[in-house]
Amino acid sequence: MYERYYGLRERPFDLTPNPRYLFLSTKHREALSHLHYGISGRKGITVLVGDAGTGKTTLVHTALEQQRAEHTCAVYLSNPLLTRSEFFEFLAWGFGLDAGAEASKTRFVLELTRTLLARREAGGTSALVIDEAQCLPYELMEEIRLLANIETATDKLLPVVMVGQPELADRLNEPSLRQLKQRVALRCRGREQ
Repeated sequence: MYERYYGLRERPFDLTPNPRYLFLSTKHREALSHLHYGISGRKGITVLVGDAGTGKTTLVHTALEQQRAEHTCAVYLSNPLLTRSEFFEFLAWGFGLDAGAEASKTRFVLELTRTLLARREAGGTSALVIDEAQCLPYELMEEIRLLANIETATDKLLPVVMVGQPELADRLNEPSLRQLKQRVALRCRGREQ
């Protein structure tokens, strides 16, 4: 209906996060800037919180499209309800690690660190982006904190972006997650609906 009436080639109002239909309000522009700076500036952990339907996932896809042009390898996790071993398997696949990397945590961390260093030395950036982060199991929150510790003397090697609904901010305020919260370098809160 919309396509024919307005002369459009595709449906603009689907529920998929299509960056071509992103309306950049002041808050959206600020959030996009935070995402870009958090990844390209290797700022550790960036948190983007907003209510359901406010465009967080569309912003993430827009930021990732921009980052691809800057030689960023970003692993995007949209379903964080994984076990610890599934999480490491997903990361190993996403970062192109050797097949045996997920066999043990030691091998995984060594292989990931080597890969992140090589990408940095080649002028690229790596990032981990987790959507629906309010759903992360506690054990994965701790693993993310530890992954965010991979660094050189001057740079974080794996910037992490955690995107979620307001429950994510509530969870980060829990005493058991204070060490993770301390590593959050950038925070952006979307507008209320």
